[in-house]
Amino acid sequence: MTTLVFAGSFKPAHYGHLNAVLQALEEHRDARVRILISSKPRDGWTWSQGLLCWTKLHTTCAVPFEMETTIVGGSPVGAALDLARQDTEVIVICTSKDDAQKRYGSLPAEQLFIAEALPGYDASAFRRQYRTVDEYLKDQFGDGPCP
Repeated sequence: MTTLVFAGSFKPAHYGHLNAVLQALEEHRDARVRILISSKPRDGWTWSQGLLCWTKLHTTCAVPFEMETTIVGGSPVGAALDLARQDTEVIVICTSKDDAQKRYGSLPAEQLFIAEALPGYDASAFRRQYRTVDEYLKDQFGDGPCP
């Protein structure tokens, strides 16, 4: 069975990240989804807040897939590469907007899914804009549906 692996700091995880997974699932409909979250804090955001954001995205957006999350002590990119090298059924997701394609350049093309990045969704900008994860979640999701 195919496993889609998406690795990053995800501090915070946002709809652009979820959209990348949904794009990959359009091509790999029966795949499992595994999210690798870095354990390292980033600008005051913790792995538990990244996980909370993924959970909120998954439940609020009512997405049609099961999601496994793993907290990675080292590099999530390195962990994704290791998984892909060990199993040819692993496909690593990256987005078109950053240098992720360079990070995964050693993978065969069939093990890399490049998702089209959504404009306006940038974790660094969100970290600067919101002081707390609660503030971010309330503003991004409120009580309503996903964007």
